[in-house]
Amino acid sequence: MLRLCDQTGWSYCRQRPQSGSLMDLAWASDSTQLVAAGGNGATVFAQVVGRMLPWKKVEVTLVDPRKIHVHDVVNETLEELDFARDRVVEMSFAHGFLVVCTATQCFIYDAQSWNTPHIFDLRAAVSLLVQSESHFLTVDNFNGIQVYSYEGKTVSNPRFPGLHVEFLSHRTISLSSDTLAILDHSDRKTIRCFDLNTGKQLPVVITHSLEILELSLSRFGPMEDRKLFFIDRNRDMYIARVTSKGNFKLHAQVDSAAWNDASELLIAIADAKLLTWTYPNMVYVDRTLLEDIVESRDAADFLKMAAITSFVGSSVTVRRADGTTLAASVSPYAPMLYEFTTAADWDKAVRLCRFVKSKSLWTCLAGMALHRRHLETAEIALASIDCVDKLYFVLHVKSLASDERRNAELALYSGNVDEAEAILLQAHPTPLVYRAIKLNLRLFRWERALDLAIKHTTDAGTHVDTVLAYRERFVAANKLQETDKKFLQYSKQVAIDWENISKKKELEREKEQQSGGGSRRK
Repeated sequence: MLRLCDQTGWSYCRQRPQSGSLMDLAWASDSTQLVAAGGNGATVFAQVVGRMLPWKKVEVTLVDPRKIHVHDVVNETLEELDFARDRVVEMSFAHGFLVVCTATQCFIYDAQSWNTPHIFDLRAAVSLLVQSESHFLTVDNFNGIQVYSYEGKTVSNPRFPGLHVEFLSHRTISLSSDTLAILDHSDRKTIRCFDLNTGKQLPVVITHSLEILELSLSRFGPMEDRKLFFIDRNRDMYIARVTSKGNFKLHAQVDSAAWNDASELLIAIADAKLLTWTYPNMVYVDRTLLEDIVESRDAADFLKMAAITSFVGSSVTVRRADGTTLAASVSPYAPMLYEFTTAADWDKAVRLCRFVKSKSLWTCLAGMALHRRHLETAEIALASIDCVDKLYFVLHVKSLASDERRNAELALYSGNVDEAEAILLQAHPTPLVYRAIKLNLRLFRWERALDLAIKHTTDAGTHVDTVLAYRERFVAANKLQETDKKFLQYSKQVAIDWENISKKKELEREKEQQSGGGSRRK
């Protein structure tokens, strides 16, 4: 008997060839056909057919090694795609495009028109296809990783030392509209990210303490907000940004997870529950609100080791370990909220939340508004979920005199201290040096505050004495002894006069009110 099995053990099909007992078999390098030796001296050749790829209302099925059927289940139409020259080696269907690779050619079909594909030649058999909304990539042993546009034009050829393309799979490589993420198989604790347009590796390398099993890039938003999740050997799921260091653990014992195709919704199957993070970026906005954007529903029917095969719109498709395919859904309101906020239609977003009356949705809107720095909407959303302390903070930020100070406070609220400082120092036309020094004093970053005071001189003069005075007050209040050599050195050189410091602070405020520290708020 010849049986084709899934990696979890269930059977796709069984065949009893007239060859006696099968003594040995071998797969072709492209994994689409095999040969087996029978006990009666016969040789068995087999090819994999019957692959079915659904996308929205269309199903694509490989019915023959050289023939594909395209079935529109809504309009009840059937298209037949023939590949007389070669057999089909690999195919992928997503984002409105069907990509088919034969042994020597690649065909790109638009789901709106199946008659005029883009075609280009291949130099080697493709072992893997991965798609995003604007690009797709091929993996082969000759060219490695090649990124193409849907017009068939080569975009880039990302590579790095130690790249083993033979080990890549859909679990270890992920593609978005502008970024490529690859698990480094020479060090399975490392994820390398690349800019699609240039093929160059991004400066930040994502590292973890344990081996990583799978990863996936988000498909929503610009590159600076691009995120990925990965699941490690302990089945713990983490989220990370491709542009900054640091991983955050979202959940433990995760069987499977997936990003939404058109928004930043993230779902996962864990502890017999289907979990939905309506706004995962809350990790980088306000982690105290993270629990409020997680929706949970019972998923006992999925059993253990279930895998999410697709997450399109609000529809979820799950395949159980026994091969059974189940359908589920998430709330349709969060994707609608993404549509409104992406279009900057904040009034519609607020009206949607008022209609739904869901704390999770209000919290999601609050996070989006804070991230996009739309304070009026953030004020409404925070008031609706009774976050009084955060509401007062937003009112305080709205009262600040310049855009730079408001943006710096919001960056500081999200925990981005260096970004907040950079915003103040890069203010136009006059850098807000005093505010940058005061920011570091508020955070007890004494050394950095002193460095800024030494390096920069404002219209009010130097602020070295200001830093020394606050440091002296802090040391005295905590009954400590000054031990820092730099502070001891400048304490001997600079006299501390609180009256003079107060005058300089007042002068700085007057300069800001005269719009010397950034654009004034109208």
